[in-house]
Amino acid sequence: MYSLKMWHVLVTVLVVVAIIGLTVKHIFVSEPQWQQVSAKGLKHKVSIGLEQIYWQWQNEGRPEAILYKPGHASKSVKIPVNADGRPVFSVSQENCLEFLNWFIQDDSLTGLVSLGKTDKQSRDALGQQSAVCRFIIANQGFAYNIQTAQVEND
Repeated sequence: MYSLKMWHVLVTVLVVVAIIGLTVKHIFVSEPQWQQVSAKGLKHKVSIGLEQIYWQWQNEGRPEAILYKPGHASKSVKIPVNADGRPVFSVSQENCLEFLNWFIQDDSLTGLVSLGKTDKQSRDALGQQSAVCRFIIANQGFAYNIQTAQVEND
């Protein structure tokens, strides 16, 4: 009888260890998939933030600037807005990083994101010149087109 209880405990421990081992292996082997999820999440957060800026601008009577504060943020950011409700800024490495900080406001995350080449003369789908900020996290990228206010895969 004593050996039967011992057998159950041993089998239970082995099953738990096997499950933990498979979970850890899956997480570390699938690291590129997790990185891709992080990049998609950041892109989604920027897209949602742009929508919030637009609707806040509409709600406040279409002013030239709004005080934007995402729900998780500790501080508000004054954002100049054009007549179409799009954020206004010139393309530069510093301005693109500031743009990203409007939405994440977390230095630890900002450190994981690198800036791609900022294009002042990039062409959009219609062949028009447009300014673009590019962001890269774990070799996955997306771009923000300032003229169209579109967040696109890069």
